[in-house]
Amino acid sequence: MNKSTQYGILAAILAICLYLVLYFVEKQLIVNPFVKSLRYPIYIVCAWIAVGKSRSMMEDKSALASWIRPAFLTFVVASTIFTIFEFVLFRFVDHDLYRLSAEYLNEHFPEIQPKGVPGRTKAIAEVGIEEAVSISRTIFTLARELVVGFLFSALIGLIWRNKE
Repeated sequence: MNKSTQYGILAAILAICLYLVLYFVEKQLIVNPFVKSLRYPIYIVCAWIAVGKSRSMMEDKSALASWIRPAFLTFVVASTIFTIFEFVLFRFVDHDLYRLSAEYLNEHFPEIQPKGVPGRTKAIAEVGIEEAVSISRTIFTLARELVVGFLFSALIGLIWRNKE
């Protein structure tokens, strides 16, 4: 197992531990987007360390891709593990989290509320847990995470390359 994979697993474990601490302290915290983004500093630190540990094994240190690769692999591993954990937590362990998340969005982002069921002006369509926390939505969430991870990885790779 290479350093990037090891640090990706470490980042995921640390992020899950943070998530579980918040879950047991106050469930409402883990549906807050700001609090959910607290895992990114963990990912960034682990990706930074992974690049530092991988630099001796790089073949072409002048290529930016050589510096981005270990950081991005760390993000891929960490994001994949964390997304699977979050899917299982929301879908199978605690259905109340979905309700709390919907309440949070309705309260803080009223402009994105559904407009209602066609033919009934004020009736809002109920969405079940199977539809709200589905595999396709989880894959889409993971794809968004990987885009963010690539941006952070590119920045980390650029800094490391210019540092050498």
